[in-house]
Amino acid sequence: MEFVVLTLKYDRKTAKKNFTGYIITFCGYYYENKHMKLKIHITSVVLLFLAASCSRSLDNSNATTVASSGAWRVTLFTDSGNNETTDFSGYAFAFNSSGLITATKSTNTQNGTWSSGSKKFNINLGPKDNTNKPLGELTDDWQIISVSDSEIKLKDDSKAEFLTFTKN
Repeated sequence: MEFVVLTLKYDRKTAKKNFTGYIITFCGYYYENKHMKLKIHITSVVLLFLAASCSRSLDNSNATTVASSGAWRVTLFTDSGNNETTDFSGYAFAFNSSGLITATKSTNTQNGTWSSGSKKFNINLGPKDNTNKPLGELTDDWQIISVSDSEIKLKDDSKAEFLTFTKN
């Protein structure tokens, strides 16, 4: 990904406006001054911009590592605009690195499977029917919205469903 940054330099002596163009490769720390007149303060701003853009926040490819470390709870579940988060009150979820998900509430435990990739987070806790509520509602091929050390935000790719897991 490249950004093009144009700066306008006004020379008071000649009353001329000069455009200087830079090509900045996102997170690559590569920059090129088309006119070889790169000033130190411009370099500092560009490097500061690149450093901020390349922060060490987690990307979606880390979802497997993050999910398989610790216990999780549902802090948001909406289906077609209806907030159904309270249906998951008291449940603890454990995502095993081998692809097993365990949902536990008191002494009741339900096992299923899960997997994730760079954009998808798949959960299978059984059929989506009234006999398997509420856990069957989580069975889906979710799209990953964001991943951090303490939160995984997902959305359904075909319906207006949103799901957020927060680390206990």
